Amino acid sequence: AHACIPLTPWEAHLMHYRFGAPQERIYVVSNGVEEVFLDSLKVVRGEWLVCTAIITGRKRVLELAAAAIRAQTPVWIIGKPYSETDPYARKFYDLARQHPQLIRYEGAISDRTRLAGIYRAARGFVLLSTMESLSLSALEAGACECPLLLTDLPWARTTFLQAASYCPLTRSVAVTAQVLRKFYDAAPSLPLPPKPAAWNEIGRQLKTIYERVLNAR
Repeated sequence: AHACIPLTPWEAHLMHYRFGAPQERIYVVSNGVEEVFLDSLKVVRGEWLVCTAIITGRKRVLELAAAAIRAQTPVWIIGKPYSETDPYARKFYDLARQHPQLIRYEGAISDRTRLAGIYRAARGFVLLSTMESLSLSALEAGACECPLLLTDLPWARTTFLQAASYCPLTRSVAVTAQVLRKFYDAAPSLPLPPKPAAWNEIGRQLKTIYERVLNAR
């Protein structure tokens, strides 16, 4: 390949260390976000944490809900399952119905302006997934100056560094609840994540790489 384009410094490391890609041919280009998130207006933040994710095992939405109930921290889950009959999703639905004061669930939200407003008004954004490349939801929430709590995985650490909070990947509801409560209490005073680039800027970065590759041939 004339150029390898990872989303994060962690992927760049894997390309070089694991697959032998030459360092001089690796260019890190992040995901971008839509302008609606970057242009969203500041509002008074509310009491709800928000999580935008598919209702499936690898996103650990059910585990987040259980930890939120234990920690007494209200969480708004936005998303839908691959199938309404999926056993994991059914368990999440049951838990949400049993604890409506702490678990808010209304399905997915496709209106991007409304979603930006939700991020702006949220106390914080939480994503406790087991695997990601680079979460668009986390970038969109960050564009709306929403504090972030992410699973402590390399993609997150190398992208957000000290500008996010981290939760260990664990099966312990008690441990997750403790981290969640600490994040909830500290959220108003936490540092804001850096503003991501708009997609137009990402396009310019890619164009520059293509031009560099073509000129070198």
